[in-house]
Amino acid sequence: MELLVVMVIVSILFSFAALSVGSRPSPAKQAANQIQQLLKLASDEAILKGRIMGWQLTEDAHIFLQYRHKSWQTLTDDNLLRHYPINTVMELTLSIEQLDVPLSEKEDEPQVIFMPDGSFTPFSLDIQLKNTSEIYTLYTENNKILLSRPDDAQE
Repeated sequence: MELLVVMVIVSILFSFAALSVGSRPSPAKQAANQIQQLLKLASDEAILKGRIMGWQLTEDAHIFLQYRHKSWQTLTDDNLLRHYPINTVMELTLSIEQLDVPLSEKEDEPQVIFMPDGSFTPFSLDIQLKNTSEIYTLYTENNKILLSRPDDAQE
């Protein structure tokens, strides 16, 4: 009887280990989820603090800005909305009104603006792991930022 109990416990532990190894999301999906949550946070902060916020995508980072004193200022004191480096194995393509937007080389103006009334610039962002066909897309619909994968149903 004791041996049977031990075997059941060991099998349960092995099943948990197998599930945790097999359920790890891909780097592209992790990046897409992270960017989605940060953009939602920036939108919420614009609403809660009543200020205009911006998001800028450069070749090697994405940056959050705020509009104060008639100019765009990079957020430096915010631990969540700060510079985030882009993983070099990722390829990002930003589109606004179905036009590809070149990634900024300098930090001065955002491509996406979040207004205090909850509205923001409609955009689409494709996130792809280089040399793969795995693409996740962040897009806007009804003032929401949604995540989808083109070859799957919406996630």
